[in-house]
Formats: sequence, structure tokens, C-alpha cells
Amino acid sequence: LLEQLITAQEEERKRIARELHDDVGQALNSLTLGISALALANGTEDANARASELRAITDETLQTVRQLGRDLRPSVLDDLGLAEALRNYAADFRSTYPEFSVDTHFDLTTRLQSTVEIALYRMVQEGMTNAARHSHGRTISVLVTQRNGLVQAIIEDDGVGFDVNAMRRSGKSVGIHSISERADLLGGRVRFESGSGGTSVYIEVPT
Repeated sequence: LLEQLITAQEEERKRIARELHDDVGQALNSLTLGISALALANGTEDANARASELRAITDETLQTVRQLGRDLRPSVLDDLGLAEALRNYAADFRSTYPEFSVDTHFDLTTRLQSTVEIALYRMVQEGMTNAARHSHGRTISVLVTQRNGLVQAIIEDDGVGFDVNAMRRSGKSVGIHSISERADLLGGRVRFESGSGGTSVYIEVPT
């Protein structure tokens, strides 16, 4: 049942992301072009200034819509696969959290099943977001490799660390639960190691 719920959730995210891109995105593009044409027309100084303000607001809204679409379900994940999707996510992550240095390395020899790619993408995304919000570190590294019928992902930070067992018992760590749950559904496993030097998340799932 849980697997069906997650699959349905991903399909809904995909649908909403597509509608944001196709419908809202195109409408905002048309609006931007219209405002630009208005600004170029002969008008009063106040009208031109107002048109420039509206164009700036529209451009910002368009960027927000595009980012929402990528957050919901990046089309590059379906089109080009896990490695390229994670590279794009890392680039967005650097923009959102400029205080972090992000190192990535991917060694994926073939495309994976869609369910595996989606789950790994979400797990790495969760691990990086948790590190940014809670680690108080400055560096995050992500390694994803594929060999012998397995995909292994390692997410590490150089933050303050935490007590993994205490966090599990408290029931407050949505991130730990979410990553573990997704790995379990794929017949994989997850190990969390954390201390004063930082946190490491080891993920292994069959292809």
C-alpha cells in the first residue's frame, strides 16, 4: 500500500510540474513579451517605468514557477536520468545555499528503472536538504556509483553531527524515516553514521 501511495504521489507531482511548465509557464512568457512590447511603444515616462516594474515582477514569478516545477518533478530525471538530474539539483542547491561547498561524483554505467531513479533522487535530495538545514557545516559531498547489480549513494557533511539512535527514538527526524522507508521499498538498506566531525548517509539499493 505504501509503495502504491508513493507511486501515486510521484505521478501527481509529475502532472503538476508538467502543467506548471506548459500552462502557467507559457502564459507568463506571453505576458512578459506583451509587457516588453508595451515598454518599447511610445508612451509617457511613468507608463514606461510601470511597464518595466511589471516585467520584472513577471520575470521573477516565471522563475519561481520554473523552480517549483523542478522541485516537484524535474523533467531531466525522466529525460536524461539520475546523474544529470542530480547535477542540476546540485547547481540549484548551490544557489539556494551559497554558504555550502557541494562536491558531486557520479559513476552510473546505465539508466536505471524509473522507480529506482526517482527513489534515489528523493533520498539524495532529502539527505542534502537535511545537511543544509541542520548540520551547521560548510561542505556536502555526494557520491553515486553503480556496480554488481547495486547502486550505492553516499551523502556526507562536515557539520556538528547528532545522536542517530536518540533521533530515531524521538520520532522527530522525518528525513531519516523518509530515506529509510524509500530504501526498504526497493529492498535496499541505509546506514547513518554521525559524530562531531559530521554525518554520513550510506544508501544501497538493487538495480
